[in-house]
Amino acid sequence: MNPEDFYQPDTYLEPSELDVLDFEEYYGRSPLNDDEVFEFIEMRAEDAQISMSEELATQDLQEEV
Repeated sequence: MNPEDFYQPDTYLEPSELDVLDFEEYYGRSPLNDDEVFEFIEMRAEDAQISMSEELATQDLQEEV
């Protein structure tokens, strides 16, 4: 089989209900569209990565002392 056999350009990814609920809790309103929810998911992922980096840096400093 070729990879083209699996390509489905009409496939549409929808955010999960949990992501929509998290969005509503964070912003206090319903999302205008799915793109808004996906941007929120990206923002949370970036925030989590930053806080994890800061936590690791703090641990490294504590180990040096």
